Amino acid sequence: MPRGRKNNGNGNGNGRRPFLHPAPGHQGDGPGHRSQGGRDYLRPRPRDDQAIEDAEAKVKELTHESKDLAGKAKEIEDAVYDLKAVNPNKKPNVDTRTPEELMDIIEAKGREVAATLATLRGNKNSV
Repeated sequence: MPRGRKNNGNGNGNGRRPFLHPAPGHQGDGPGHRSQGGRDYLRPRPRDDQAIEDAEAKVKELTHESKDLAGKAKEIEDAVYDLKAVNPNKKPNVDTRTPEELMDIIEAKGREVAATLATLRGNKNSV
């Protein structure tokens, strides 16, 4: 690039007047074209509010859809890569004893504890 010229990234090498030239491939003298003082300018198009609303609605819809799909993908990934420290093939231990059986067991263990305590107390007196 020659010295003294700044490049503004518009591709025409003219850093001082970026919008004075028509777009590449533009035919000129079309409905959106006007000439003023020997220079070509492009007329701005009128704002299309309906197209803007449609585009915003489409963006909102696609954003919602992408969030739903990301959630589904996360669920699938979590189901496939279950990292719990649990053996899925282990059979569960189910206590099938009735409350009466449990109370009988507790009573028997209580008698064992009482007998052991009596033995310990008897040894304590002899020491």
